Amino acid sequence: MASTAPSHRVPIANSMHHLPAGSVAVRQTNPNARIELTIGVRRKKDLPELASLEQTAPAKRQYMTRKELRDVHGSDPTAVDRIKAFASAHGMTVLREDPCAARLTLAGAVDDVASAFDVKLFDYKHPTLGEFHARVG
Repeated sequence: MASTAPSHRVPIANSMHHLPAGSVAVRQTNPNARIELTIGVRRKKDLPELASLEQTAPAKRQYMTRKELRDVHGSDPTAVDRIKAFASAHGMTVLREDPCAARLTLAGAVDDVASAFDVKLFDYKHPTLGEFHARVG
């Protein structure tokens, strides 16, 4: 198991989630199972508002290139480095970096992920969604 989670936790705005109605907890998720999670990363610069495009005909719009998206609005390198260090310190690895979308995909044992984020993971069943994992905490 990775190092003990620090006690100076800061809740992330809008990180609360609600289980879909009808979800039933089946069991606590196997602590040795591997799990992947995608983390949003702070951008270098906020994305521009798209509302102004509504007033412009599609043929006359200026569209951002993928390179511009990555170079100007992509993942903040300092934030990426901090997340990578956090992941490594908690026994997780980085599977994917997507600087344009400002996301990192991490993987690790359920026990390490739960400890790193101070949560408990449970397996749920839902009549139409099927089986899924969700956190408590």
